[in-house]
Amino acid sequence: MKKSSAVSRRTVFRDLSELQSIGVPYKYDAKNGGYSIDPKFFLPPIDFNLAEALSLLMLVHKVRNHLPLPFRNSALLAGLKVENNLPAEVRNYCQASLQKTTIAPEQHAVIKSLDTIFNTIQKAIRKKMC
Repeated sequence: MKKSSAVSRRTVFRDLSELQSIGVPYKYDAKNGGYSIDPKFFLPPIDFNLAEALSLLMLVHKVRNHLPLPFRNSALLAGLKVENNLPAEVRNYCQASLQKTTIAPEQHAVIKSLDTIFNTIQKAIRKKMC
């Protein structure tokens, strides 16, 4: 006997309303009797290395309120999607690193030295985590 997972109409319409409010296009598929999102709406997966993932998440989580970024909330949502799709080991490392990192927006560093500073901070975090 196959168990069905029934969802109330109210839940379906609430979810559809939420999708519509964030700009996700959906359509009703009469053939299958359900709603679907066009696969072209989603981007293909991206293979980030650890430094790229951490840099992006640091920008989204720690610096977004200090930069004049348009679509700030969209950037946060995109960062969360990236974060949730990272391999568990990379995601856990990034989350632990972000918890131990703060950004002081008032202080400025020479742009060329930022990568060196960032690498030094990451080495210190890795050393402390081991």
